[in-house]
Amino acid sequence: MEIRYDAAIASEIINNYGAAPEMLVQILVAFVERYSYISEEAIRQIASELNLSRAEVYGVVSFYHDFRTHHRRVDIASRFARPNPARRWAAVS
Repeated sequence: MEIRYDAAIASEIINNYGAAPEMLVQILVAFVERYSYISEEAIRQIASELNLSRAEVYGVVSFYHDFRTHHRRVDIASRFARPNPARRWAAVS
């Protein structure tokens, strides 16, 4: 289940780190822990509250592989689906 972005909670996360630009990575980690990804809206808010450009924040987000800019959807049904043996044997005959 995806958690909706809330600007007030995001501001609280940023302020927990003193709204300091040098704490950007820690702030981003907190965002990922809360939302599972960093949205464009979050990048704008973080940049604004830390007095950084959006490009600077996006650069850090895109540099580290642990940060995603979209919600990761996993199709559980297809992940655990069993292969159809009839289909496999149909190619042989």
